[in-house]
Amino acid sequence: SYNETNVSEVPVGAIEILSGQQPIMELTTKLSEYLEKGIQSYWLVLPELKSIYVFHNAKDSLVFGRNDLLKDEVLDIELDLKKIFEGM
Repeated sequence: SYNETNVSEVPVGAIEILSGQQPIMELTTKLSEYLEKGIQSYWLVLPELKSIYVFHNAKDSLVFGRNDLLKDEVLDIELDLKKIFEGM
């Protein structure tokens, strides 16, 4: 199970980082729950693969690798993943 935090307003986005012991099914369940509650952008960070999956719905994702410029138009964010994953 995971910790649940109660908030008064639904955030626009959520970022999850997959840990070595965490089952991926737990995160896919969270993805569905978050999107149902109104989160518009969900990022799943896979440090081992140096990649980030960006979901705006439960069926499709954008995948960004360690050399990419991550662009999330929903959150109006651009990140140079070379800098994020540098030294990993």
